[in-house]
Amino acid sequence: MTENDKNLISVIIPLYNAEKYLKNCITSVVGQTYRNLEIILVDDGSNDKSLSICEKFALQDNRIKVFHQNNGGVASARNKGLSEASGEFIAWVDSDDSIEPEYIQNLYDAVKEYNADIRVWAPEEENDVDGQNKLIERATEEKPDAILISPSSFTESDQLLKKAKEQGIHIAFIDSYTQEEVQDLTVATDNLEAGQILGRFAKDLVGTDDQIAIVSHVKGVSTAVEREKGFRTGLGSLKDNIVDVVYCDSRYDKSYELTKELMKKYPDLKMIAGMNEYSSVGAARAVKAAKAENRIRVVGVDSSQEAVQLMEHGIFQGIVVQKAFKMGYVGVRETVKMLRGEDYKKNINSGCQLVTPDNMYTSEIEKLLFPFNTLKTYGDLTP
Repeated sequence: MTENDKNLISVIIPLYNAEKYLKNCITSVVGQTYRNLEIILVDDGSNDKSLSICEKFALQDNRIKVFHQNNGGVASARNKGLSEASGEFIAWVDSDDSIEPEYIQNLYDAVKEYNADIRVWAPEEENDVDGQNKLIERATEEKPDAILISPSSFTESDQLLKKAKEQGIHIAFIDSYTQEEVQDLTVATDNLEAGQILGRFAKDLVGTDDQIAIVSHVKGVSTAVEREKGFRTGLGSLKDNIVDVVYCDSRYDKSYELTKELMKKYPDLKMIAGMNEYSSVGAARAVKAAKAENRIRVVGVDSSQEAVQLMEHGIFQGIVVQKAFKMGYVGVRETVKMLRGEDYKKNINSGCQLVTPDNMYTSEIEKLLFPFNTLKTYGDLTP
């Protein structure tokens, strides 16, 4: 098969103030062994040199398309990329990540292995329940074999998902779930366990009278509820030291501002715990900017390249990392098995791991932090 015979793949990179990492990111995508790419760079209102970097790369490679918009958040940037994409397949790369040369080829081979037609839709923001419900209605109208969804609300999507089920559409939950069990299968982190692991670790970092604040992501979503509950359980008697819980709606900037307010409101604050990547990284940025890392311990859930670097610089004391790539891959795999009438697993705990400065450089943790560097070992994805 010649390169021109292969499917066009749109690689979408949403970015905001990413000049520190962007060159490495784009270079890694341009250098993919799978060449038939459309590379879409969506600058979400950066005020650093990110847009200039994108435009220079576009002059050197005609596969690159650059779009600029006013700052609207990562979901808005992703949707802009989707609206401009013309590829038969879509791949996402975060602007602070770099990928191995065969990353796209490996993903393409996996899609061909299962011969699955997958369309990805998302609302403007993770907390946009109404937007997600409209997409559920739209998906139901198109009558797919299955809908894979990470519900943004614990209660507000049940009736729409029931309606989809009544029309013969299978439902698979990825990462979160709803109050009523309308799903055929679930692949998710045990979020209670993740919170407990973080809480037990955090308990050893603070004193008996030290104040603790939680920066969570979306109020009411199952992942936020269970991680906070698990965190309190893990803290044991120190759970009474929690002085405040705030919600950033899965926005780095809002988490940053909320953390600044927390530090001002509670001058004796000794710990901040983030409940997902956006809340954790935003809080860590604020602590770093305030040069308060020697006074305030930061722990969190989820990882990114920036989170790893913040740990290297002593801001993060520990993060509980989900096996996100495994979650998505196994979710698709088990759904395909279900649709084909094969044996499949209905409930899969995709697992999590505590990462600290002491273990972050071990080979097993590196596989977890940088899963795209180890895509060839699909056996590692099997629960």
